[in-house]
Amino acid sequence: MRLNTRFIAIIITAILSLSGCGDFAVSTYTICNEHQQLCQDIETEGWCKNERVDLISNRYKIMKTPDDQDNQYRALVSWRDFSQCIMIASNVTRKTISDRTSKKARAYLTSLSEIKAIERLTINSHYPQLLYYHWSQHHDPIKLEKLLALDNQQQLKTTELQLMMASYYAKVDPKKQMIAQYKALSYLDPDDSESVDMNLYATIATSFYQQKQYKLAYVWSMVAERSGMKASSSSLLLQHLNAKSVNLKKLQRIAEQTLDSIESHQFVKPESRF
Repeated sequence: MRLNTRFIAIIITAILSLSGCGDFAVSTYTICNEHQQLCQDIETEGWCKNERVDLISNRYKIMKTPDDQDNQYRALVSWRDFSQCIMIASNVTRKTISDRTSKKARAYLTSLSEIKAIERLTINSHYPQLLYYHWSQHHDPIKLEKLLALDNQQQLKTTELQLMMASYYAKVDPKKQMIAQYKALSYLDPDDSESVDMNLYATIATSFYQQKQYKLAYVWSMVAERSGMKASSSSLLLQHLNAKSVNLKKLQRIAEQTLDSIESHQFVKPESRF
């Protein structure tokens, strides 16, 4: 039986409305068709497709709510990702860009201009993600001081922000790095799941190994392995554990329980299971 095209359209509309996505359900095609200015200056001749799609989405969000600081931050990140990709695709540098006339080169020029514009707009922002951006990109010590103050005041209670702090502490204080990584896992919610790279688990395992906490190093290496990474337990680590007759099966169970707690967004430190 053939379905009426109007009936099909009604079904699709209903599905989109039920998704609760609002503007997020708008396709790149629709955005570019209705707002050509968001797409025409970043033509890439087929290169950097994922970065361009993400960028168009974030440009659209900024157009809708230009004063939203989270949108400004996401747009900055998108512009930088796009700029880096298209620079490589164009085979250009800042010194040679004036000699290039391709769409990719023009898109690269646009990215540089837009990054500078949003950076100027957000330079005095106190929004944590923007503080981190300006510190990490321009090494502004004042931004870092403000960010550290917010962390000390327990104001950075999101997975994303704690992972940012962990990347800073990795350079200055490995113990604080691990505290931030554990906090990041404890704040995890369904919206954050994709932002947690399984390399995080391997990083934690390495940190525990360096601190000679071999049982925890093994647990986290097993968490990394069970989350999809290749086998990561070194023979040297196993030698340390076997020398002390450690029950590896028990540690493997703890690793499974730890990963389960992460995936259910109710993180339990493996230390509490020893």
